[in-house]
Amino acid sequence: MLQMATFTTFTPTRAEWQQLRDKHKVPKGAVAKVSLGASLELVTKTATTATIAKHEAATVALLRDVDAYIKALKGGKHASFATVVAAKVQGPAEKQLKLLQERKIAAGQYAGVHKAAAKLVEASADRKQLYVAFEKLSGTSNVLMAFDPAWKKQASAGRVVLASLESGKKLDADDYEQLKKALAVMKP
Repeated sequence: MLQMATFTTFTPTRAEWQQLRDKHKVPKGAVAKVSLGASLELVTKTATTATIAKHEAATVALLRDVDAYIKALKGGKHASFATVVAAKVQGPAEKQLKLLQERKIAAGQYAGVHKAAAKLVEASADRKQLYVAFEKLSGTSNVLMAFDPAWKKQASAGRVVLASLESGKKLDADDYEQLKKALAVMKP
C-alpha cells in the first residue's frame, strides 16, 4: 500500500470543532446552510503531499464558510461565539492558506535559487555572497519541508552549510568542494 506523507494543519479537526462548539453551548446547526465541521474534515483529509492542490482549495472554501458562519452568528443568539470562531478557526485557516501560498512560491523558485547558489560556488564567491545564497536556498527548502518530509535532507544540508559559513575563516578549495557536495544533496 502506498503511504502518502501528511502534514499538520493549523485548523482544528472536525472533532475539535465539535468540542469547541459544545463547550460554548452552541447547538449543532446553529447556522443554517453552513457546516464548518464538514469543511474542517475536508481540510484535514486533504492534508497530504498527494492532494495539496485540493487542500488549498478546501482551505479557501473553509474561509468562505467561516465568513458566512461568523456573519450569521453576529446577528443572533450566539453572537459572542463569533469571536471564538474567528480566533480558533478563521485565524488558523488564514495562516494555513498563507503558508500554502508561500509553498507554491518556494516550489517555483527552488530550482532557480539552487542554480544561482551553484554559480556562486563555481565562481569561488566570497563567504558573505554564499551565505546570502544558501540562506535563501535553505529557507526555501524549509518551507517545502513543512509540506513534504522528502525535503528534509535539503533543509538539513542547508542548515549545515549556513553554520559552516558563519565562521570567519577564509574559504579554501576544500570548503568549495564541501559546498559542491552540499549542493548535490540539495538538488531539486
